[in-house]
Amino acid sequence: MMEHIDREAAHYLASGAALASACMMDAEATKMVDALVLARPEEPNALMIAATLQMVGGRPEQAKDTLRSKVLKADPDNIEAKALLALVHDTAEEKAERDALLREVIDSGAEASLVEMAKTRLGA
Repeated sequence: MMEHIDREAAHYLASGAALASACMMDAEATKMVDALVLARPEEPNALMIAATLQMVGGRPEQAKDTLRSKVLKADPDNIEAKALLALVHDTAEEKAERDALLREVIDSGAEASLVEMAKTRLGA
């Protein structure tokens, strides 16, 4: 039986997965994220980390599905998930979808760094 992973432990596991990914240890990063998602399936940040690993691992369709069917289905206004989904569309060379999401990010009044990223990607 799996014990509950509290928010702090989840944060450390997510940080470890990000570090493993940065060190090109994709298998290890994926295992950590899979464990995190299994333990905290309601945690949108865990799902967004999973989608990021799917994107950089060359699986944009899986990343889009993770973001749409899990994160955005639970919270349609999650602007960070929309920004990440825009980047996934960018890597898949789906400009129209990317641009629509980036405009949503800009119009949302999200934090300045997200808005600036969106403006830069749009060339605005």
